[in-house]
Amino acid sequence: MCPHRLQPKAAPQSAAPSCVPAVTPSAELAGVLEPVLQGLGDGDDGGAQPRVAVLVDGPQSHLSSYLALTLGARELIVCTMQAEWDGQSEVDPVEHSGLIGHARVVPFTNQVDLHQALATHGRFDVLVDVLTHSARMRAMSAQLFIGAVRDGGYYIAIDGAVLGERPDTAELITSASRSLAGLHGGEGTLSGDEQAYGEQVASLTILDGGIVLRKRGDGFVKLRYTETPPILSARYGESWGRSLETTPARVTPLEVIDGRKKDCEGRELGVTNRDYVFDFERDGDQLDELLDSLDEKWGES
Repeated sequence: MCPHRLQPKAAPQSAAPSCVPAVTPSAELAGVLEPVLQGLGDGDDGGAQPRVAVLVDGPQSHLSSYLALTLGARELIVCTMQAEWDGQSEVDPVEHSGLIGHARVVPFTNQVDLHQALATHGRFDVLVDVLTHSARMRAMSAQLFIGAVRDGGYYIAIDGAVLGERPDTAELITSASRSLAGLHGGEGTLSGDEQAYGEQVASLTILDGGIVLRKRGDGFVKLRYTETPPILSARYGESWGRSLETTPARVTPLEVIDGRKKDCEGRELGVTNRDYVFDFERDGDQLDELLDSLDEKWGES
């Protein structure tokens, strides 16, 4: 799926760019959070403070802080959309003094940036999507990013109407309902993506102010090769592994060996071999599951 560049909403000309209006919590917004609070309190963690991620159009510190404080977050990651940014991976939290505690602000410009940010910071207990975009984009975001939520956690999509925008969660309801119904004998044939989406949704709750998806299972993050080293370094430091050998790309006669292009010396072109460190005591079961899920030509446990 090609990344979509997300266009932030233009601020009114009369508003100062650095001014973030205070959020007056509505009954609809509080109603969306209520079942999540109840679920967190009844969970196996006994009401432990959750890790919360908020996806927003801009910093919106008042809204982010309200969500985090209401949910009792012990950690807050705010992924904020920007038209352009200077390439720095994160913004110093002190620049957003309206945010609570040690909130971390991570800018992104498209879905690829956002995927990398969520992968870097690990699984969340609660992910709140407050992005105000088209109904199609809201549905797509839920399908793409629910994987960042832990097993038993919650993906919340706040409807645009709660924030004074047009309603934008109808297509999300349709797509999630279709995936769930298809897994339970409903009419129609699901695509692979739709089936995978439905398998991750334990329940769908439709409320006046938005949608709550309860997550089932812990999935694996799929990354392009070039994305992997910086994300592993950000999460685990430089101890995650090391480069063993890099073969630079070059112009050379080719021959096909077992369906793969190699040079006349039998070396693949433009390849880096890496040594990854796995904790088999901790990750062995997941590694077995991952290998079992791959084509038999490429992985066996």
